[in-house]
Amino acid sequence: PHVERAVDVCQSLLRRNQLKAGDISGLILIGRPTKTPYIQSVLRERLNIDLQNTIDPVTAVAQGAAIYGATREIPRNLRPGRSTGKSIQLTLEYEPAAKIPMLFVAGQVAGASAADRGLSVEFNRTDGLWKSGPIRVDADGFFTAELTLIDCGERTFSSFETILRNAEGSIIDRLDEPGVWYPLGETVMTLPSSFRVALHDNKSSVLVSAGSMLPVEVEMGPFYTIKDLAKGSNEDVLRIPIMEGVTDYFGDENERADSNLHIGTLVIEGNEAKVTRNVPAGAKVVINILVDVSQEITVVARVPVLREEFAATFHCEPAELPVEAVRLRFERLKAKLDRVRDLERRKPQEGVASLLERLDRMECVAQIEKQVGRAEGSEPGARQSAHEQVLRLAGTLHSIGKKQRRANIEDLIEGLEPCCKGELTAKLADLRSDFESASDDDNRALQRIESLLLALEQKARRGLCTDLLLDLMSSRGRKATAKQGAIVHRAEKLAEQFFVSGAGDDLSADELVEMNRIHEQLLEAYPELRAWREDNLRKSIDDASLALIESHIRSET
Repeated sequence: PHVERAVDVCQSLLRRNQLKAGDISGLILIGRPTKTPYIQSVLRERLNIDLQNTIDPVTAVAQGAAIYGATREIPRNLRPGRSTGKSIQLTLEYEPAAKIPMLFVAGQVAGASAADRGLSVEFNRTDGLWKSGPIRVDADGFFTAELTLIDCGERTFSSFETILRNAEGSIIDRLDEPGVWYPLGETVMTLPSSFRVALHDNKSSVLVSAGSMLPVEVEMGPFYTIKDLAKGSNEDVLRIPIMEGVTDYFGDENERADSNLHIGTLVIEGNEAKVTRNVPAGAKVVINILVDVSQEITVVARVPVLREEFAATFHCEPAELPVEAVRLRFERLKAKLDRVRDLERRKPQEGVASLLERLDRMECVAQIEKQVGRAEGSEPGARQSAHEQVLRLAGTLHSIGKKQRRANIEDLIEGLEPCCKGELTAKLADLRSDFESASDDDNRALQRIESLLLALEQKARRGLCTDLLLDLMSSRGRKATAKQGAIVHRAEKLAEQFFVSGAGDDLSADELVEMNRIHEQLLEAYPELRAWREDNLRKSIDDASLALIESHIRSET
């Protein structure tokens, strides 16, 4: 399965960068397992790219780390101590690599006093072809110099000897440095996974694309405030959930928020001195984000209506899904995979069979099962790994589901026909007509039809689910007694268990009983709840919005 994943990753990278096998001059193999003849034959046959054997795959990583390390300056507190036993000591500061064949050096003579005036330093390149001559040390013990590096057309290391002399010309200290590479090897840092913004309808929008060269600066928005801000307010202006893109098992990222990893929240902080007037809900906010080479995020937010910039901070909140929730979602995804296979058997769609075969060759489900088992055994790091693999499977099934969209719509219509009554029958007939007239390549129309059919299914077959969700939406923000609050809390936990963990797609009989019991308790605890629900529906939910109820609750819980 690991070889299959390697092939799929390579093929995905080619597709993502719009390249063909013929555009690649060679594939460099890294790591001892790549010396296995079977692995090499599969890669060569499946990718049709020449394999490069000029680099030792066993030591390549260490060599790369050494080359990269040579371009980094060692922090002073990590440098080895240098004790000469002398009262005067020489130290240098310089970059370990250069972009031009000149190197700027700053130095200090520690322990020098007014009596030591007349000190000088000189730099001699060890190839004997360049010398600086004497450079005077000032009264405070400091000096600077520009050194000429070896420039022979290829990357070369220039080493120097530094000599400190007194006024009489006697040597009182000596260093075997600096040593500098020129020209500087370009180290290109790229973002391995995209940063995304989670949206309210379980979708996400790309903030910074995977593969972007770092550092990178982007402007995102506009966003809009969701509540009024009073003059002089110190409240947060906006809170934006940030996701890290997770590639599915075919090497692609998925736009669904619940198939990506929540890594934190971008908080645009209020400032009483800058909120100089009342700001209505819906005010525009534009955000500038800088991602540096360490993937640290720096943010500035502008609120045009105030003509002010606000501090914004990224609160790192890595996902900490309990192992029980990871297991629950994995079981639901396995059931969803079974439904995908069943739909493919009954209504085959182009390309789906080959994707399922690829999934089977990689043995993804078995690998996730092992990882979840390790997490349940409290193995360090296993829970996070299991969670990410479950997200990969979720994205994979969503990708396959896109290819099954027409077949799924047909299934939904057939399943709803005996269940719909009254006005729902007319709505189903309209959607059937829209579906029959939609072309295969009109993905937007098919997605809309599928969403509306799922909404009808929510109403016709899963009325209890919808009831609980509407209960929570309608009771949120209401004053509550301790008893009412306790019931609402249990309802929210139930909703989180079913929907946040991806379990709302297939409810068992026992789960339906539990959901109905909580619904009845809410109706008993809040006599006005039925009126609140009707008012909420009348004001904020039209026919097309029913499909989004579950997503609203997921994002808010």
